[in-house]
This record gives sequence, C-alpha cells and structure tokens, in this order.
Amino acid sequence: MQRRKPKRFKVLDREVLAGLVDQGVQRAGGRLREAARECGVGASRLSRIRRQGVGGMNRHTFEGLKRLVPEALRPQLEAIVLTPADQVAHRRYLHWLAASLWPLRTKLGEARALLSRLQREELPGSVAPPDAVPVSEARLLLAWWRVIGPIVDQSGPGPFERTWRDLSTLELKTYIEAGIVREFILLSPPSHGRETPLKRALALLGGRSATDANSAFARLLYRAEKRKSLTRSARRSDAGAPLTLALISRGIGRLLDSLNS
Repeated sequence: MQRRKPKRFKVLDREVLAGLVDQGVQRAGGRLREAARECGVGASRLSRIRRQGVGGMNRHTFEGLKRLVPEALRPQLEAIVLTPADQVAHRRYLHWLAASLWPLRTKLGEARALLSRLQREELPGSVAPPDAVPVSEARLLLAWWRVIGPIVDQSGPGPFERTWRDLSTLELKTYIEAGIVREFILLSPPSHGRETPLKRALALLGGRSATDANSAFARLLYRAEKRKSLTRSARRSDAGAPLTLALISRGIGRLLDSLNS
C-alpha cells in the first residue's frame, strides 16, 4: 500500500501560530468575526487556532492566515509551517537515512573495536558538523559510518580488501582523516544553492527534536523485526506504514549507546 502524498500544511509550533493569529485579530479591531470575514477563514476555525487546537491546515486556510497576519510577521508564519512538498521531501530523506544506516546494525562489534583502537592511538573518532549548519545526530552517525564502513564491513568485497586491523597507525590516520574531510564537504551547504523542499524542511526542523531526522533508524529496525513474523500480504500492507518519529529517535539513541559501550 503506497502512502498518499500529504495535502495539508503541518504546524510545527501551535503556540506561535496562536500568537500570530491573535495579532491578526487585534489588527482587525479585536473582533473575531470581522477578522474571519477579512481573511476568509471561519470564525470557529480561528478560535480553535487561538486555543492551540490546530496541528494542520489546508492551503485555503494557510493563504487566509497570511492575509490576516500583519505583513511584517508573515515570515514567522512561514517558518512554523511545513508545506506538503516539504513533508514529502523530508519523508524520503528519512527513508534514505534509515536504509543507509541499516548495515551498521550488523557491524557494531567491529565498529566498537575500531573505535577503541582510535581512542588508544588518539585518532579522530567522529565527524563534526560544519559551523552554523544544523545536522542531526543520525546524519553525523551516517557520515562516520561511511568513513569506516569500507574497512569494517567486508560483506561486499569479501576477504580480499584490507581491514582496519591490517593498517598501521599512520595508514589508519591517513585513511580516517581523508574520509572525514570528504564527509565534511558533503555536509557543507553549497555556496550558491537554490532552496529545495528538503533544505527548507531540514532548516525548519533543525531545532525541533521531536521531528528531527534522527527518527529514521528505529522505524526501519521495528519494521524489519516485525516483518519476520508477518504473512506475505501483511508485509505488503506494512510496507507503506508511516515513520514513527519518536520511536525512531529512540532507535538512534540505542544505536549510539551500543557503538560507544
């Protein structure tokens, strides 16, 4: 079952939205019905928004609120709402992040052993985010996995490539530092990049832990474990299940705890 594309705008901060609508109503003379006529949104809907009871809205309501809110405050309104395109882009990003992190789950023992050696030999053991760039913990973990993956995971090439156990301290230092430089470049924003729905979603969600991109791994873990006991038809129906953000965030925490233990 394929998930339908979202058609509603998602509210990220109900309290801020209520405050913006309050100011719009005050601009209309403090009369709710007058404000409703001015923006084309029902008075009962505006009242629910002011009580922080609305977590989503259609395009008509969003455009009406843009007319109601004072022009100087419209950027604040746009900064607390995810458009349908933003939501689709972010959901695809979560699935990509989850699938990319999945191989690490089966290589935790080797990854921990490598990390212990790096600590003993005082070599870098993580990828730091670029300055002033919001990067989730899960995305940094993926960057680190892509640095160490080729010398930890031999399931692809087989026993033909050298692993971290075969590298001298100087070789390992050169390899790790080169990988960190590569990942740092990929994490850095382009100097002249256009805004995309994904960039906008990640920027808006950067400071909101409840919907952070850390959410990818645990849902995939949960789904994979659950599917082992499902029938074929049940597997097909489960394949389109939405990501449970809080559940996946806990999964990333468990993964990091296992790696650092």
